[in-house]
Amino acid sequence: MKLRWLVLLALVTVVPMGAAPATSSLADELGKLRTQWAADLHAKRLESILSCYTPEAVFLSSGHTRVTGSVGLRELMKNIMGMVTSDLHFHNINTESSGDLAYDSGEYDETLTPTAGGPDKKLQGSYVIIWRRQTDKQWRIVQQVWTLEGDQPLPGK
Repeated sequence: MKLRWLVLLALVTVVPMGAAPATSSLADELGKLRTQWAADLHAKRLESILSCYTPEAVFLSSGHTRVTGSVGLRELMKNIMGMVTSDLHFHNINTESSGDLAYDSGEYDETLTPTAGGPDKKLQGSYVIIWRRQTDKQWRIVQQVWTLEGDQPLPGK
């Protein structure tokens, strides 16, 4: 009887059930990609930012329309980089994966400095990034969602 319970316990701990928490190496890898994305946004490296996304990627944020695909993302990022300099900090809460998909969610705080002058704007909110591993084994963003805490208007709104 004890042997049967031990075998059952071993199966339950070995057989995956749905999405699994990411290994620390995957969480670290996605964390580095997030940090690089924020650094590229701050430095206004448009091509580097765009290389983080799949061609069909979608970007969603509070109070703005859905942006889909490379052309839309290029225009969105170009506009953001033209209006403000971002100092963005991610605070990851959860990273999980299943096969070639992973998600990463948490909170962020960001200071936006208008390029045309004026006072800085401090924002905070939540994010979810869905990543897909490509055939070259690189992780790329397929969906990115930003929310704002409270009723904070974005610059340009």
